[in-house]
Amino acid sequence: GLTREFNKLLFKYPIRVPERFSLVIRALLTQENICLTLDPSFNFLEAAFPYVARRLLTDPDPNLRLRLLKVVIVRGKFEWARLRELVTIAEAGA
Repeated sequence: GLTREFNKLLFKYPIRVPERFSLVIRALLTQENICLTLDPSFNFLEAAFPYVARRLLTDPDPNLRLRLLKVVIVRGKFEWARLRELVTIAEAGA
């Protein structure tokens, strides 16, 4: 799950996570573990992606707008299919 993959990254790359981010990460990982206990087939990222897609498409934050551009522009080409997929996912999670 997400916890295992995150731990692999922390051990592979000696990075230091700021305290406020570590608390948010810890809360998310705890939520994932609770969900996996209740349903072993639960996929936290799949459940969260509609929220993320909606934020990318609607949030006025300039940093999120840049993220959106990085998702829909690949190798200098606008990927309409990716944008359509984001909109569909965002609508499904609304």
